[in-house]
Parts: sequence; C-alpha cells; structure tokens
Amino acid sequence: MKYLFLFLVIAVCGCQSGPQTRLNGKFEQGIKSKAIEVKTPKNHRDSVLFTIPIKDDGSFSWTGSLPEETMLVLDLDKDYISIPWYAESQDYTLEKAGENYYLVSSLKESLQNRFVEFRKEQDQRETAYNMECRGYDSITDMEEKVQFSDRMGKMFNENQEHLLSGIRQFAGTQIGDFLADEKLYYWEVDYVGFTKVMEILGGRMAETPMKDRLVTTYDKLKTKQLTGIAPDFELPDMEGNLVRLSSFRGKYVLVDFWASWCVSCRQNNRELFKYYPELKAAGLEVISISLDDDRALWIKAVETDKITWTQLVDPKGFKASELRKSYKFDSLPTVYLIDPRGNIVMKKPTLEQMREILKGKKNE
Repeated sequence: MKYLFLFLVIAVCGCQSGPQTRLNGKFEQGIKSKAIEVKTPKNHRDSVLFTIPIKDDGSFSWTGSLPEETMLVLDLDKDYISIPWYAESQDYTLEKAGENYYLVSSLKESLQNRFVEFRKEQDQRETAYNMECRGYDSITDMEEKVQFSDRMGKMFNENQEHLLSGIRQFAGTQIGDFLADEKLYYWEVDYVGFTKVMEILGGRMAETPMKDRLVTTYDKLKTKQLTGIAPDFELPDMEGNLVRLSSFRGKYVLVDFWASWCVSCRQNNRELFKYYPELKAAGLEVISISLDDDRALWIKAVETDKITWTQLVDPKGFKASELRKSYKFDSLPTVYLIDPRGNIVMKKPTLEQMREILKGKKNE
C-alpha cells in the first residue's frame, strides 16, 4: 500500500523533480476513448493510477516522474486496447504494427524496445493461431478433427515455447513477471508448464501483485497434484475381464485416461502407437482407461486408432467417475507415469522424459 500510495502522489501531482519520463503519440481515427488509463497489470478500472487525455485528433502527450523499472499498462477501455509498458526515465513514442500499438523508447537498446520486438512476434504468432482455429468448429469428421487438432497443437506448443523463451530472456525484471502473469489462465491448468515458469523466474520476482498472483496460484495448483502411491483400481477390459493396477507392480506403468470424443486423446493414441514397441521393449506397460459413456464408441475408437496395449473402461463414464476424483483431474487426456513400487513419478510425461527414466532403469 505504501508503494502504491507513493506512486499515486508522484503521478497525480506531476512532480517535476528527478529524472523525467515522456510519452507522446497519436492514435488512428475512430478512437472512442477520451483518455488513456495508466494502471499496474490486471488492475481494475477503479484502481487507475493516473490518466492521460487524448485530444480530438487522437494525439496525446505526458511528462512526469515514475518509479524506475516498473511494469505498467496503458488502457483504452472503450477501444479494448491495452499497451504494456516497462517504464523508465526515457522518451517513448506510440507506434502501430499490424493491428496492435506499441510504445517505443528513444534509447535503441532499452529493455522496452527489446520487449516490443519480442511482443511483436508473440502477437503475430497468436494472431496466426487464432485465425487457424476458426475452422475447427465446422469440421464434423473425427479423422479430420484429429489431423486439424494435431496441427493446431504443434502451433500452440511452438507459441508456448516462444513465450517461455521470453520469460527466460526477461527473468529478473518485471517484464518477465508480466509475461508469466499475463498468461496465468494457461498455467493454472498446466502444472508441468507452470513449474517451468516458476523455475525460470526463480526467486527473482519483484514484490508486486503479479508475484502474489503467480505464487498463490502455483501453490494452489501444487496442492491438487497427485503424489505418493497411485490409487489402485480394478476395471474391465474389452472382454469383460477385471484388471487391477497393483498387478503391474515391479514395472513402470503409463496410465492414460481418455475418451473417444476427446480429439487430443485421439492424437495421443496415434503418437503412442508410433512409439509403443520401443517403450514396451524398454520395460514400460501402458494402461488406457476410457471414460466413455457409450461402449460401442469406445470399441470403435480402439479399433480405429489400432491400440494394442491394455484397454480398460470405467463403466461410470466421465462425469460420475470416482476414479477421476481419486486421480485429481477434470480434463482429458490425463496421463500418469507410475514407478515399479506404485509411486506417481510425474503427470503428462514427454516421450523424452520416459526414455530417460526407462534408460536409467536399465542402468540400475
């Protein structure tokens, strides 16, 4: 509160002592907003730090003193325009590239300019991804959906890797914190990805609401993760024979929860089909558990995807599944790697991670 109060006093009074920051620029015609609202990231309208009037021709200018190396956002609420700004005592000019506006510093090698270059590529990637996604809902054939989803999944993963590279590049500054906090809705459902983010940021996050949100959300997600001994189960296979997880003790087991209607699950089936012989030879057993409500659709999907590993079904389906609650997940696919003693090793392991673990098993 003391920090925020001091910031407000400096901004509102327009104190001229100390290094000065200058903003100027001009928005294109059609801007509805009459002022720029300057906020800290994700602050609501009732917590605006100060405003900058926009003239009738779309131009604006502002000069004042700000705390150094602070992440701010310029919002034009009525136009749904949000411009991130790493504020330092420099001169900044508004620039438009594509459909987006950016603040460019007069100092070529400034952190803001490095951030803008990263941001431009990030925006281009997200625009391309969103445009590609528009065709998904019109596809009715499952095979086409799988192929389409596979392509989109690769694009999404590439975009996420680019985002992680940005967080890594700017870690230790509020820019790194901002990039992570801005996409919090991604990380709060992806524990593996969120863990990577928190490891990159380490203990270098500034004491801001961004840090509070990231740490609080990560800690909550961490408590929801399944650890220790994997809950045992006994479920029927395709012939109606009951199979228990505990009967696989002494082996590494990949437990894969899926359903025929889950496009991402079907993608996983295709990928696993490619590498299953290699993984099986290395000592891995795979158990897929369908949460389909319709047995016929489950059987058809198994045949279509050419699944040869152990196939079980939870007769209660997705919504009523007690096993889903035991394994702490709300979406499909969900995959767990379990060690020979029955302990959860990790959730959503990659192919490379499984290879490394199985390689270590052989060297024991």
